[in-house]
Amino acid sequence: MQTLLFLIAILILILRFFEFFGSVGKCLHFDEVEDIDSSALCKFGHGDTDVILTNVPPEYKTKILEILRHLMKIGLKEAQFITENTPFCIYKDIGDEQAVNIKFKIEQAGGRIDIIKNDENY
Repeated sequence: MQTLLFLIAILILILRFFEFFGSVGKCLHFDEVEDIDSSALCKFGHGDTDVILTNVPPEYKTKILEILRHLMKIGLKEAQFITENTPFCIYKDIGDEQAVNIKFKIEQAGGRIDIIKNDENY
């Protein structure tokens, strides 16, 4: 019985680890593919707001790459793809508060973000 409880505790720790550091399924292996599927990089939520990275000045690119990697939990290659292919939808259908938070972080680093509200009455 103790062995079973120990294994369950280990399993819970492993699951918490992947929740904190990102799931295995989110890893995109671009070395195996020549063309990057840009739709795979856009993160989806449960709100009604889109966040679009519209401009990355060259002098602020490094800082914005770090922020994108941290926010989106992506690799350097994916973040470079996003910054080189602006305008780029980085988040789709997220909440207003989260969108404003992302906009603040990226614009503080020197980038430009557009927030688009997906409202049928708009």
